[in-house]
Amino acid sequence: MAYKTDHATLVQWFEAAEDSTLDARTLSERDADYYDGNQLTKEELDILAKRKQPPVINNRIKPKIDFMLGQELKSRTDPKAFPRNPQVDEEAANAATDSLRYICDKSSFNRTKSLCYEDGLKYGTYGTQLVITKKKGGYEINPTHVPWDRQFYDPHSRAKNFSDAKYKGIVIWQDKEDALEMFGKDAEKVLTDTWSSAGTETFDDKPHNRWVDTKRNRVRIVYMEHLENGQWYGCFFTKSGYIKEPELSPFVDDDGDSIPSLEYQSLYVDRNGNRYGQVRQYISMQDEINKRRSKGLHLLNSRQTIGEKGAVDDVNKSKAELAKPDGHVEVTPGMKFELVPTNDMAAGNFQMLQEAKAEIDAQGPNAALTGAESRDLSGRAIQALQQGGNTETSLPIDGLRDWEHRNYRLMWYAVKKYWTAEKWIRVTDDEDTPKYVGLNIPTTAGEQMIKQLQVQGEQLTPEQAQQIMMDPRAQQPVIENNVAELDVDIILDDVPDTVTIQAEQYEQLAQLFPAMPDELKPMGLEIMLQASSLRNKKQLIEKLKGIGQKAPPDPVQEEIKLLTLEKLRREVANLRTVGIKNLADAESKEAGTQLQIYNAEVQAMAPQTGEQP
Repeated sequence: MAYKTDHATLVQWFEAAEDSTLDARTLSERDADYYDGNQLTKEELDILAKRKQPPVINNRIKPKIDFMLGQELKSRTDPKAFPRNPQVDEEAANAATDSLRYICDKSSFNRTKSLCYEDGLKYGTYGTQLVITKKKGGYEINPTHVPWDRQFYDPHSRAKNFSDAKYKGIVIWQDKEDALEMFGKDAEKVLTDTWSSAGTETFDDKPHNRWVDTKRNRVRIVYMEHLENGQWYGCFFTKSGYIKEPELSPFVDDDGDSIPSLEYQSLYVDRNGNRYGQVRQYISMQDEINKRRSKGLHLLNSRQTIGEKGAVDDVNKSKAELAKPDGHVEVTPGMKFELVPTNDMAAGNFQMLQEAKAEIDAQGPNAALTGAESRDLSGRAIQALQQGGNTETSLPIDGLRDWEHRNYRLMWYAVKKYWTAEKWIRVTDDEDTPKYVGLNIPTTAGEQMIKQLQVQGEQLTPEQAQQIMMDPRAQQPVIENNVAELDVDIILDDVPDTVTIQAEQYEQLAQLFPAMPDELKPMGLEIMLQASSLRNKKQLIEKLKGIGQKAPPDPVQEEIKLLTLEKLRREVANLRTVGIKNLADAESKEAGTQLQIYNAEVQAMAPQTGEQP
């Protein structure tokens, strides 16, 4: 079916998204301010200034969010590819795994992931765009962070992963000269028309329903990906027209359908479609803490009085004196003037302040989970509190894992499309021995067969290898680790469900380890490593398994040994032949000598007997 969506419709969609999410975005900006400690309004600050009371903010939101960010750092996972069908061998699947990890290392995807998760916790939504850059040595695949204040999306979407969104995109503010350099002279007319339509009004850098900033000669460009006829299209436009016409997305899934380059995710979505983050649930409790602390300080510094009119000459001056620790108030004799006790109000306010603190501490990452628990509790009680805190924070982590998995799938689709030439990548899974992995390597069927036999532990002599290569079928060209033909499933490495359970199990194993028999300690050590929280425990386990095992023999060294042994055998055979010949010569010579002696003795005896020999 032909493409039908026109430019005016796309502009209408974008402006509808901006208008519909204005209130939700305003609240998200407030949530981010609370994380940064900006928790009092201008009116509240003015009242405090009038009282000459310093603003007091006990920010209990930031430590909670920072703890959740730390959780993400400690529970990071790596992608791993597994063959989806028997025709894909494990080595090829490992090549797919190495490709994904190479992209993540080169693009600093872990850092990008942390930035995105921080956006989600504070603002509610985070995302990336997969960018393909053509370089001299081929194509680079780079998942980039899309800042929250540059994202927009279909306001009718309700799914946290935006699977039901008809469109989503990025707002780009650029200087006019940079935009012309990026999109070429063909975009000059559209940019000029957009500029002319703005009139003479002045706008800031992030205006609502405005497309230019006349102060800095900047223009707003929209990149939108939208769904039409079951396929995703991408385009660049401004208010006045296309800068880059709609094109079918270059990324396709396993079924051959186009997919977007933008991957967005939200932490929470209310029934009206408003998206919000982890900070939102703490706002009211944080407000109560600030208000009650400020009110309590005001009660301690203020005095209530009651008296007859004229008891003091100046009421305001008397109040100022009473606020001083050494203040003095003169009253008219015979007239009523006394202080009203407010200790009950201060005590009640202080009690409510303590309850508010306890309430916010019990939400999400609680005090026991963050290590700030001050109560004297048993170990089991602390573990129960920690497990409850982990349960509350597991939902955002689960969404992050789903978003991360979608990014890995998108990276793999890009690898299959753009890495079609021979390519070598450096993988640093083992910090001691980095390795190089070849993709799309030209070889022959015979060489591939020999390599597979060697991987399986077969020891081939040069004659056997030569015999394999003499087969005409062995000369058939093949591509080793052909990524375009690989069909793999991508999963994420498992991480412990809770830190508490893992720590408890590890402690029990550590207590059992000294009592193990010596022959069982290698196995026990491996089990302890599995239960530990070490980030590189898989590499340590592999190294542990290799201890005491003979390395597979080197075919070249084995061939040298065979040749040396054959040479020694020939030398021994030669020595034996020479020895036998020398022995025969010696025996023959000895026999001749004995014959000569015998003849001499016979001749000596002949004159006495008269016999001739």
